Amino acid sequence: MAGIRLADTLEFFWVLRGRGRENLPRVTALVDRAAPGTAARARALLVAAHVRGVMLGDNEGGLQLVDEAEGICRALGDLHGTAMALMRRGQIVAFGVGDNPRATALFTEARATFRQLGGEIGPENPITSFLGQVARSEGDYDRALALLDESLTVSRERRDGHAVAYALREVAIVRHLQGDDEQAIALFRESIAALGPLKDIRCAHDCFLRLADVLSARGIPVNVARLFGAAREMRERIGRPLTPGLLAAHERAVAAVERRLDPEAFAAAWAEGRAMSLDEAIAYALTEAVVI
Repeated sequence: MAGIRLADTLEFFWVLRGRGRENLPRVTALVDRAAPGTAARARALLVAAHVRGVMLGDNEGGLQLVDEAEGICRALGDLHGTAMALMRRGQIVAFGVGDNPRATALFTEARATFRQLGGEIGPENPITSFLGQVARSEGDYDRALALLDESLTVSRERRDGHAVAYALREVAIVRHLQGDDEQAIALFRESIAALGPLKDIRCAHDCFLRLADVLSARGIPVNVARLFGAAREMRERIGRPLTPGLLAAHERAVAAVERRLDPEAFAAAWAEGRAMSLDEAIAYALTEAVVI
């Protein structure tokens, strides 16, 4: 079905541009039109699971779609489709549900399957970064950095800018957790710089949010408020809410900045950040004034 092939091709573009919410009805319609038990239906289900579960944070809905897709792929002997289903399930389980042991097992199996198929046809680099992200959330910073360094090395060799930016962001988070905020800030900004040509609003949002959180107690408050405003605008365009744990930390950081400004100045800076285009926000985050 031409529509399924097109959606499969455009899936990564939707991730970069934060277009999940507007395209979910289209993808759902493709699933409904695909014949049960077919490879075409499995492809449509995997795209829909990515959009619903990973991009928009509907964990239960995404997992239901993955269940059917994985069942079809295994019945058809489709190893690539099975590996994709394992990866999507791992993303939802890790970053939505928070079941780290289960996510590690899923990512490990998915990566092994892609390598069995030859590696180049599967997203091994992101899976390695996902494994690093899970290790970081478990507090195993050494393992996290080892995995992320592996992903960075291979991603740079392949000139995969998106995978590089993702891994840099995750290394920055680990460095912040280790207490090295100077290194964390530099890495966040390096990730943001890599995202400029890609117009990747999803990864940019995560970098802006994390960078502003780190700067909330040490940066110039009006500048940090602009970063927070820009991140909020990006998040609303993407349509995915923050996880409860990240939301709580974010609200504490915003409150810290609010305490350092009078209400009018905070509101004005926040509005200025929200009014920025993605290109303007990236350029602003890379100015020296933001981190002084």
